[in-house]
Amino acid sequence: ALWRKMKEFAVIYGEKNLRFNAVLPGPMLPPPELGDSKMVKTLPTLPLKRSVDLEDAAACVEFLLSCNSLTGTVLFADCGQSLANRKNKL
Repeated sequence: ALWRKMKEFAVIYGEKNLRFNAVLPGPMLPPPELGDSKMVKTLPTLPLKRSVDLEDAAACVEFLLSCNSLTGTVLFADCGQSLANRKNKL
């Protein structure tokens, strides 16, 4: 839903020289209700088998902010989580 809405805004507001991009991070921190969880069930299901590094997610944001030619772009910083989900649907 976020991706769809972001692309809609990019089209609508592009004429006003506004850009809309998004970073879709994968597992970075465990949910608050799990306390000291190490996400032992989630991480092994990811292609990279690790959580997303905060510096990597920040680098994606920095790239999108610095590249004035991009709008309507989504960067998946998810250690392959989006690929794993698609693989399960095939």
